Amino acid sequence: GLYAAGDVVFGSGSHAKAATGGRWAGAKAAEYAKKASSPEIDESQVEAEMKRVYAPTTRDKGVDWKDLNTGISSVMRTYCGEYINEEMLKIALTWLKELEMKEAQELVAANPHELIRSLETLDLLTVAQIWVHAALNRRASSRVLKLYRIDYPQDDPPEWRKFITLKQEDGKVIVGERPLRFWLKPPYAPTYRENYEKYKPW
Repeated sequence: GLYAAGDVVFGSGSHAKAATGGRWAGAKAAEYAKKASSPEIDESQVEAEMKRVYAPTTRDKGVDWKDLNTGISSVMRTYCGEYINEEMLKIALTWLKELEMKEAQELVAANPHELIRSLETLDLLTVAQIWVHAALNRRASSRVLKLYRIDYPQDDPPEWRKFITLKQEDGKVIVGERPLRFWLKPPYAPTYRENYEKYKPW
């Protein structure tokens, strides 16, 4: 029941990709909605999310979103620059976790504009951690990804020509992998045309 298009999904970032992806995702979402049962709302989940989102507005003093943003930028600039290694990435994770456990819990917002910026900055903190975990678990350099690891200088060795996947379960990062062009491997058809004919929603 979750559909996405545009920059949020893997792709070229072009208008054509966004437009065709949006049309496909919209059609598939409508197709799903026609058959899906009414959702059950978890009220406790809704309340917890509202509490998280509006937390900065409940404080009279604390950390400004600009300061947290600066802290994240400083960590990424210092430890995740053009050339990196395992030690630098682990230090980055430690500092990002420190920001998450302290400054992020003290964000303050005096108005809707500051609240939106605060939430965006919290997202940046999450994205920064995801990037570091991904770089840490790709033990190879990659010209395509513009990833240059001092401790693994070989550029795109055959065994690392694959996607690294990350997900979170119970607060733990689970690392996996997928082959390149996995969308053209079983259970999918080997060509775009065959897949289009099989899965097209119109």
